[in-house]
Amino acid sequence: MHLDYLDSSLSAAVPSEIALIPHGELENLMRARPRVQSLIWRSSLIQSALYREWLMRNSRLAADRAMAHLFCEIFKRSSAAGLVDRNSCEMPLTQEMLADALGLTGVHVNRTLQQLRETGMVDHKSGRLFVHDFERLASFADFDPFYLHHRNSCRVLQS
Repeated sequence: MHLDYLDSSLSAAVPSEIALIPHGELENLMRARPRVQSLIWRSSLIQSALYREWLMRNSRLAADRAMAHLFCEIFKRSSAAGLVDRNSCEMPLTQEMLADALGLTGVHVNRTLQQLRETGMVDHKSGRLFVHDFERLASFADFDPFYLHHRNSCRVLQS
């Protein structure tokens, strides 16, 4: 809305519906309803936090920890949306998609998935992510859900 062109793209891993709202109509809506404008700003700031976290994750964590971190994020976001059932959630991502998300080769993703399965913390099969020990997985991945800005997640900051 505020840029001349998009420098990235977004795609869905599952069938999805989208709505397109012309910028003029969105601007009118935000003027008429300041709460909508506030929500759009909040969404933009959260997307920036996600971007920073993904950049740090992919640049500083080893492949197994980066994958574990991604799994923690997917699991937490699914949980917040009420989509976790018996410690599992949908994750219809192929190994190729995981490779793209993590900046790894397909072979490396395959090996890393095997390593994580062997720990007993997590598994990925038939389009589902199974998290058998979230606390251990989160510790292994150095995962702190604070950056997700879920209303029910808080953290005590140490001084």
